[in-house]
Amino acid sequence: MKVNQPFKIFVPTSIKNSLLKYLERNPPDFKYSEFNFYFIINYLLYKQMYAKEKIEYFAINYKHLKSVIPTNTNKYMNYLFIGEFILRDNYIPGKKPYHYKLNPKFELDCNTVSVEPGTRLYEKMHRKFRNKKAHYNRLKPHLMEMKNKLMNISFDSDAALQFVSNNTDLKKQLAYTMQIEYLKDKRTRYFSRNNVNNRLDTNLTNLKSDLRNYIVGDFTHIDLKNSQPFFLNQLIQYMANKSHHNDSTLICCDYLCFDLCKVFGIKLVKSVFKIHQKQKESNLVNLKKFGDAVNSGRFYDHILEYFNSQYTRDEVKDIMFKVMFSQNVVYKNYHRIIPYEDEKKVFADVFPFISEVIKILKHKDHKTLPIFLTKIESFIFIDCISKKLVSAGIMPLTIHDSVIIETIHAPKAMEIIKNVFIEHFGVIPALHVTRMNNKPSSNINCLNNPILNNI
Repeated sequence: MKVNQPFKIFVPTSIKNSLLKYLERNPPDFKYSEFNFYFIINYLLYKQMYAKEKIEYFAINYKHLKSVIPTNTNKYMNYLFIGEFILRDNYIPGKKPYHYKLNPKFELDCNTVSVEPGTRLYEKMHRKFRNKKAHYNRLKPHLMEMKNKLMNISFDSDAALQFVSNNTDLKKQLAYTMQIEYLKDKRTRYFSRNNVNNRLDTNLTNLKSDLRNYIVGDFTHIDLKNSQPFFLNQLIQYMANKSHHNDSTLICCDYLCFDLCKVFGIKLVKSVFKIHQKQKESNLVNLKKFGDAVNSGRFYDHILEYFNSQYTRDEVKDIMFKVMFSQNVVYKNYHRIIPYEDEKKVFADVFPFISEVIKILKHKDHKTLPIFLTKIESFIFIDCISKKLVSAGIMPLTIHDSVIIETIHAPKAMEIIKNVFIEHFGVIPALHVTRMNNKPSSNINCLNNPILNNI
């Protein structure tokens, strides 16, 4: 007879103890369960652990909370706010709801609370996870195969937890422990396509790279080097070629069938043409240097060499992140401010034409460019590479711009990956190939990979 196991939810000890005392001193004016408070805290904790860097307050999904706590959800949130367990920013009617964060006065440890079978919260959580899996029937055949692979992988959670326990950073220890526990419990494994950028989100996409070594079996991880700059280069090359042939309509990217004029706006697309045509010779040189750097996988090294190693590699990656994903300008108290202006000047020193194109493509909405690049990435890795791998009998696990496959299939997988990039871009990019499970790894171009000697 199958015995249902309790669900684990994370409630830091300091928050739990303070909440119980506060409930005793100030009982809510509504019927409550302390476990509903625990569920909300666990949800906020998860959001906070995985919120994008630099985001202080984060949005919450009330629909998700109300699917588990159908009544008094707002009262639970207000009670936690009044008791100073959570903080929130300003509410803007019709524009922005409250965003939240846990009160930083509480220490965050890995304490868990068990939600036992038979309780109301357990039944609601169980139904929530079961309903999510009902949507799997809508998946395309190759995605269904990939989902089955993820759901059936074995993970050495005991060894992973032992590894994490040696980390002295308590916040990281908590984040990694949450990742491990959600992957360990097959009921909380998830597999879904993001509606905004088409990425495939699973337990592995947030998993710390070192923890992937605890997937049981012999696996190889293949990921595209400097992926976002690579796809940015492909987009700009496409636009430049159309400009060179005076094709101002720019109907679509051949590999996505997107009308770029609709995505970015016809005025912005024509602006790219204009700056390219005004200084065609110098811009082509700048574009070629950018293309050579990203295709060879030496994009970040190129910037390091330009500044004579004045920056670290991580600092260069951070600069590129800010250049591509931040707003061009913001207005604060009637003052015009350029976010990360120094970082943008650093990038513009190396690639002035690329810098100008990025600025133009973010003029209408700074989110449009990164979302579009991510859609290209998802199309290539999920709809092309993964689909062809599954057709060849190779079941991949994906992490956005990379695939994890059984090492025995690495030569065939590399052949498929190369062919996809040649088909859509006419170039074989540099790939980072790592033999997992604590085996030796190397940063090498795919053409020189010893795993691929028989290709």
